[in-house]
Parts: sequence; C-alpha cells; structure tokens
Amino acid sequence: MAIPRGATPASSITDSTISGNSAICDGDAGQYTVGGGGGLGTWATKRLTITNSTISGNTSSLPGGGLYTRHGGSLGLANSTITDNHAPDAAGIADNGTESGYSDLEISSSIIAGNHLPGGAPLAEIVTVHSINGSNDLIASANVALPGDTLGGDPMLAPLADNGGPTMTHALLMGSPAINAGSNPDALTSDQRGDGYLRVYGAAADIGAFESQPAVDVIFGNGFD
Repeated sequence: MAIPRGATPASSITDSTISGNSAICDGDAGQYTVGGGGGLGTWATKRLTITNSTISGNTSSLPGGGLYTRHGGSLGLANSTITDNHAPDAAGIADNGTESGYSDLEISSSIIAGNHLPGGAPLAEIVTVHSINGSNDLIASANVALPGDTLGGDPMLAPLADNGGPTMTHALLMGSPAINAGSNPDALTSDQRGDGYLRVYGAAADIGAFESQPAVDVIFGNGFD
C-alpha cells in the first residue's frame, strides 16, 4: 500500500488491521525501490495518522517490516499495535522521511514490540531520522531516545485472532504491562473492535489497539446464550 508523494489531502487509518502483506525487492535497491514497508509505505507530505489499528504479520526485504516513510513522509500513531512484522532492519517502523516538514515521529499509547529480524539478531524496533514524541507507549527499542514514560520489554500479546468485531486483533494476556498503562488522546469510545468494546475499561486505557475487558455476552435470537 503506498500513498503518493504529491497527494495533498491528509490520510488516516482507523479501526483496521493490516496483515499478511509483503514488500520484496528482487535485486539491488535503486532510486524508486529505496524503501520497505511490508504493511504500508508513505512519502506523502501530509502526516498519515493511524489510530486504533493493528499492523502485524507483514514482511519486507528492505527496512520497515511494518511501516516505512521516505522523502516527505510522516507518521502519527495512537492506540495502535505494531508487532510480528519481519525485515532485515527496523522491523517495526523505518522512518526515513528526511524531507518531512515534521520534526518528530508522533506515537501515543501504542505498542511497537515483538517484531523480527532474520536469525533473531538484535534490533531496534524503530529506526528514525527524527525524534520520537508522545506518551504512554510500550516500545521495545529504538535508535533514538524514547519519551521518559515509555515502557519496554515484552507486552505479552496473544497471537493475532478473532477477538470480536470485524477485524483481527492481538489480545493482551493476563499480567501484560500494557493493561491500564495507556491513554486515550482522541477520546475514543471503543477499541479497534468497535461497538460493544470499550476504549477505556478500568483505571485507564490499555496501551495498543486492544482493551482488556470481560467478553461481550452474545444473546441469540431465541433468547438463550
């Protein structure tokens, strides 16, 4: 998926899962094959905002297994989960928007962890040419300083699955450090799954696209569940 460099409208992705995609370069990278973005790549001049969404299970043969920017591209993430993507570098996010009019990579209440390099080599989940701004995140690693309240380590995510709603999500396992550690900067009423799934359940929002809460009780047409 690519957003054209000359596009003027601001773009956004909400309540979505991007999974099972690949960006493969056969041969040497050149002028027009300089980026990865197994899930999504952007070089548009307006910031692409991703909210209440999951980027998982994507692959690139170049940096940016999940997300990639170049030239004027810029990202803003809120209440989203980026995990289980594969790339030879920056397996979560490769932010190479050197001509971007924005000075930061904006990330709030999001998980960027559990992405993979070939052979299990050590990695920076995020490699960026900008500073990272935001709060209430769980980011396993980056090549620049992270905001002071950023959590690290294992977010304890279940596999991508049907946890209700129209899209697949990664549930938070019991004991996950992401539970009640997030925020809700956009005043969302539901998590990625939509109606019936609160965005804030408990003391605070959970970090990432999924909010831990009791299962929705389904009542069938005959009145029995």
